[in-house]
Amino acid sequence: MSNGVLRVSSSSIHADGATFDIAGTTPGSGHDRLAVTGAATLGGTLRVRYTSGFTPTVGQTFDVLTATTRSGQFSTLDLPFGAQVSYLSNGVRITVNAVAVMGDMNCDGQVNVLDINPFVLALANPTEYANQFPGCNINTGTLTGMEA
Repeated sequence: MSNGVLRVSSSSIHADGATFDIAGTTPGSGHDRLAVTGAATLGGTLRVRYTSGFTPTVGQTFDVLTATTRSGQFSTLDLPFGAQVSYLSNGVRITVNAVAVMGDMNCDGQVNVLDINPFVLALANPTEYANQFPGCNINTGTLTGMEA
């Protein structure tokens, strides 16, 4: 998977959903960015994924969308554990507030006996795991820690 900067020269663009991959800190080579020279109107689903084994640190920020002006918000957010979206007047920023701990299947920040039942549920019924533990990344329970 390759990261890049998509530059759009337009008086306005309507983004009805977007997926941004983050594999590093540099826009373009490390993470995706949509750069609009005009106005951006947002809607739909914002999906952010950490790829290529990248693990951000708490406090890192990623400006995934820049524009002259921004209006609207994404109606649905599909973000990694601990990531938060900020709507700026001229774009969208992802801030890392927490990082998933490998093996922490109940997202309490610890790996302990309380992770066994959620781990078994994730193996047996991934959909039900996602329902019971929204915001938890099922991939924290993989042997490699890499996205499936």
